[in-house]
Amino acid sequence: MTTYNLAKIRKDFSQAAPAYEKVAELQRAIALKVAKKLGALPLIGKQVADLGIGTGFVPRQCKKKFQWVGLDLAEGMLQTLRQEMPKLPCVLADMEQIPFADASMDAIVSSLAVQWLNDPLATMCEMRRILKPGGHMVMATFVPPTLHEMVASWKAALPNLPSPINPLMDVDAWQNAARNAGFKVLEAELATHIEHYGNFAVFAEHLKGIGAGGKRNDSPGRLTPGDFQQLAETYERHFADAEGIRVSWHSYYLSLYRE
Repeated sequence: MTTYNLAKIRKDFSQAAPAYEKVAELQRAIALKVAKKLGALPLIGKQVADLGIGTGFVPRQCKKKFQWVGLDLAEGMLQTLRQEMPKLPCVLADMEQIPFADASMDAIVSSLAVQWLNDPLATMCEMRRILKPGGHMVMATFVPPTLHEMVASWKAALPNLPSPINPLMDVDAWQNAARNAGFKVLEAELATHIEHYGNFAVFAEHLKGIGAGGKRNDSPGRLTPGDFQQLAETYERHFADAEGIRVSWHSYYLSLYRE
């Protein structure tokens, strides 16, 4: 089982929060899709929890009126959220131990947060616990082969250093976790997103800007200038085209139901 360093997750995303709105374009687009999927559901009530709410991309882009409550591990994200949506109640907490009552929510959304879980199945059980019978959940996460260009470049350039790219659960593993937690899978959708950056250094700065990067306890620290240069040259040699260096992301959406 992957072990993530929660203190590093909290620190990195808090530091990224002030500029997050300006750089997290893909994250905003994925959150919009989550918001649209939520809005299309036949919800009985209006109490919705956003787990891993960040700066509030989902509720701010949702056209239907709901009674939102947010949860996030990073205080910096919640500070930015409070500036944008001061009336939205939010709590600083770990989504693996959700501080909400049993059967208290009509729906749950979670956009690009569950990939940081140490125990996805236990957390899915927690999510089901706080949903009312007949409740829905919409989640989005990244799945393989997200960032396969970085994985291949790192392996070729720095084979003796552990890769900072976090291992991702695949689509089958997520569906199995959902079903084992007691959910019914209503819909599953996979999407591919291709981005381009002028060079590797620009891409690396972008990753830092969105709070991404190695969060495992065994993740390497800051690279030496020589190692960084070797990695950059390898990436640019193998994954560049007329538009710059190529970066691929694969987002996966699940719409779940608690009977």
